[in-house]
Amino acid sequence: MSETRASFRTWTTDVATVVVGKAVDIEREVDVAFCRSRGIDVLRRESGGRSVWIGPGTLQYAFALPYRLSSELDGISSAKRFCNRLLLAALELDSSVVEDPSGDLVVESRKAAGLAMRRLRTALLLHGTILVDADLALIDRALKHPEREPDYRRGRPHRDFLTNLPRFDSLAVEPRVQASLSGLVETAEI
Repeated sequence: MSETRASFRTWTTDVATVVVGKAVDIEREVDVAFCRSRGIDVLRRESGGRSVWIGPGTLQYAFALPYRLSSELDGISSAKRFCNRLLLAALELDSSVVEDPSGDLVVESRKAAGLAMRRLRTALLLHGTILVDADLALIDRALKHPEREPDYRRGRPHRDFLTNLPRFDSLAVEPRVQASLSGLVETAEI
């Protein structure tokens, strides 16, 4: 990750995969037998956060940002707000999509996107998954109830807690966020 360059990327995959945070106990959060029976890989990432489903119907994104870009990047919560502000502007959705204090994007108290972060000495990586047209029943089978949950989840199973975002132009998200970052970089003289 560059110390001086801010970047943002999006991508999709047709390969169903469960990705768990670096400190997650896989057996407690993932139905490993179910995943194995369906050919769903279970992988571990270097960032924090809980378990996430990626695959058909999801859009993945990643910010790589030097701390010098903004003082908001100095704190965990403020860095999440900074990135979500850019992401929400690029999605161009109505005001029904809001940010929960956990960093999740929420529609009518249901999670539509989550994120994880890895903080390095001079920069951070913040990445996430947006549910676009995901098979929520399949996610419910593959993921067990997490050990920790945000307050707004209220103990609900995945099938009652998750939702897909309303339709948006997924191809426009990356260039819109990149344009916003370019403007910030020019202002910050990085």
